[in-house]
Amino acid sequence: MPGPTSDNTVGATDPWTAVLPPAIDNSFGAILVGSFVGYMLYGLALHQGYRYFRIVGYERDSVYVKGTVAAVLILETLHTALAMDLCYSYLVTNYFKPQALLHSTWTADIMPAVTGLIVAITQGFFAGRVFLLNRKYLAILAFVVCLLVGELGFAIACSVEAFIQPDLFHTENLKWLSTATLALIISAKGMLIPLLTWILFKTRMSMKPRRTDSMLSTLMLYSVNNAAPSRTSRGVS
Repeated sequence: MPGPTSDNTVGATDPWTAVLPPAIDNSFGAILVGSFVGYMLYGLALHQGYRYFRIVGYERDSVYVKGTVAAVLILETLHTALAMDLCYSYLVTNYFKPQALLHSTWTADIMPAVTGLIVAITQGFFAGRVFLLNRKYLAILAFVVCLLVGELGFAIACSVEAFIQPDLFHTENLKWLSTATLALIISAKGMLIPLLTWILFKTRMSMKPRRTDSMLSTLMLYSVNNAAPSRTSRGVS
């Protein structure tokens, strides 16, 4: 009769200890945290959209402004849904399939293009506001528009490259494409946000009525709050 099986033998044949999944704290953990931040700011975007469509005089806005707001809200909803599907696919559906972590999903592949499109629309809108307020900065605005077109092109290239690559071992092109995209976004916003804030500040100083002064102060805060944090969070997620 064979003797009792030792603890070492049990441990060696235990399927739960035989295969250990790789650590994902610094990869999918970062994606999950970034997605959480994006979800919170998506709620803020919905609130701002709701307030816009409820304000008095909204009907007098041009079709261009209404269409821009609607397009951004639709794209933000799409981006949030893609992030949810990405997290659910990797961390729930394939929670104990380490090999699945080496292959991308179509939702992850398309996210860079959606992000680039959102950035181009929102920052392009703010560039248009600057042009309407003061046209002497046309050269700077033209350069910002070139940066936005460049970041959109690189973002689309990221999605195309992600679809082409068979697995996550071949990400050399994706690394420099994503780095270039982020650099162009930061450069465009770094020039556009201070310029818009400065123009609104100068306009406020040249007007006497307190009601107008308060309105321009609100516009300054609104432009910074909308142009800076939300797109940064999308880049992180």
